[in-house]
Amino acid sequence: MYRGAVAERPSREVFYGGSPQLVREQERLMADKHKPPQRIPLPKAKGGLKGYFAEVAAEMRKVVWPTRAETVRLTGVVLIVCVVFSIYLWAFGLVVGTGIDAILGGRP
Repeated sequence: MYRGAVAERPSREVFYGGSPQLVREQERLMADKHKPPQRIPLPKAKGGLKGYFAEVAAEMRKVVWPTRAETVRLTGVVLIVCVVFSIYLWAFGLVVGTGIDAILGGRP
């Protein structure tokens, strides 16, 4: 560039890499970024602490509790799954440990 030449400023379309519609959308998004954040409305408290516990009690009455048989059956399932995974992790650790010992030439 020779002395005294003025560099031409690229158009907004070139700067944002798109059509005038994309430019307007980009400028709108940039303007929205500088707006203060909106406050999230909080629900109105009904009855204070007493109302809170009344609502908790009402919700607890809606709960469908499992029968004793269901509880015993599902507890058995959980215990069996725990035992199976424990055996799996033990075996996996044994295999990995043996492999590492074989690679490193045994324990000193």
